[in-house]
Amino acid sequence: KKRKIDDTQTVHRLTKKVNDLEQRIKQAEQETFERLRQEADRLQQQLKDNGITSVISWECKADDTWRPYPDDISRKIEDAYTTQASINVSCNGAEYTIDTTQQCQINNVTNKVRKIRRQTQPTKQVVIWECNTSDTTVKKWRAYPPEINTKIENAHIAKEESVTFVMNGADYTVDLTSSPPEQIREATNKRREMRRNIKTTPQAKPPQEHLIGLLYLILLQVVHRAGLFRFLKVLLYAVKLMNSIRQVLSM
Repeated sequence: KKRKIDDTQTVHRLTKKVNDLEQRIKQAEQETFERLRQEADRLQQQLKDNGITSVISWECKADDTWRPYPDDISRKIEDAYTTQASINVSCNGAEYTIDTTQQCQINNVTNKVRKIRRQTQPTKQVVIWECNTSDTTVKKWRAYPPEINTKIENAHIAKEESVTFVMNGADYTVDLTSSPPEQIREATNKRREMRRNIKTTPQAKPPQEHLIGLLYLILLQVVHRAGLFRFLKVLLYAVKLMNSIRQVLSM
């Protein structure tokens, strides 16, 4: 009878230890993900500070090929993704349910399930000031040299009324108060229409080794603080995170 009581107590102790370990593992997972999210937010802000933003699109895997959704559907999926919701969409004459938490597409008639993924393409916005050099009704836009372009843009940002520059040996004034802005040649008082053109250029995706390195550091801390068992459990979770690092950057 005493042995039975001892066994029961041992089971209770082991159960409590397992429950404690599970709770610590869950907390470690949350801490790991939160650290990665904070690092991703910091990197995303750095990209924005440098004029780089991300164009987000969604793709579906069909016949081993990733095929992008139309822009309108992609935007709907992205809106649902931000709230971790599921939505119904119509595409190519068929009705689908998009599960953003499981990242899959389900055909509402056949129940066929396909994987979907979220893709980000960093882009940079470049401001180009141009002048209409045509004297006819057909406009011909010509961009200013980089140093003059920068001077005009800085004046625009500072909300200055005008800015002067020299180009091809002639003096010019830009009237930033007129709508649209105008270039005025000082010698002849000739006015030409200007425009501020914003172009988006694709950028190479930023390196992600620093995020992987950060993840390794966190795992080493887990080993140091809690031992091998917790490390192995967190490692399984970390593998999933490493596969999703591209998505983490745009959160």
